[in-house]
Amino acid sequence: MNTFLFSVSVIIYYIIHSVMAHQHVKNTLYKIIPAHYYRILYSAISTIGLISLVIIYNGLEQIVMFHFPINYIGAAFTIIGITLITSSLLSFNLSEFFGLEQLKRKSETLYDTLNTKGLYKYVRHPLYLGFVIFFVGLFLFVPNRNILAVGSISIVYSYIGGTLEERRLLLQYGDLYKKYQETTPFIFPYKMKSK
Repeated sequence: MNTFLFSVSVIIYYIIHSVMAHQHVKNTLYKIIPAHYYRILYSAISTIGLISLVIIYNGLEQIVMFHFPINYIGAAFTIIGITLITSSLLSFNLSEFFGLEQLKRKSETLYDTLNTKGLYKYVRHPLYLGFVIFFVGLFLFVPNRNILAVGSISIVYSYIGGTLEERRLLLQYGDLYKKYQETTPFIFPYKMKSK
């Protein structure tokens, strides 16, 4: 497989990830499977897809594009990204996040409170911020075209995925989420001033 086909695989992964999170798709699946199985199915498909991408990546030829003399900066960015991703995930009930709680309770539980704890005080999508920093760092650490491809696609998806998630959260939390949008930046921890 080459970088182009790998890139197409990454795009397909993100499309499946977003389509499965759409309420219309959920409602369709609820007719086939009990609602409390949805989240664990979503998590399983996401995990299998991610593992498949890692396996495909490992089979690709790794050609270094250039030698970065201070790749420890890339390593630092990568570690910061991983730390942000981990901190973001830990601010949730992971059992519910991955669907185990729903199986145990036999109910499709949506988070009934808006998560504004931890990093969510500073940005609405710290998980995506973590991915952006991680992929920039990974490319600086190991500058090859495969990482450039997956990193570029993932950074673009962070914006698209965040925007799609915003729509869902507005429907779920209404004015509470609107107020959160007004006071908390989207992905990067600064607020653009409107003219």
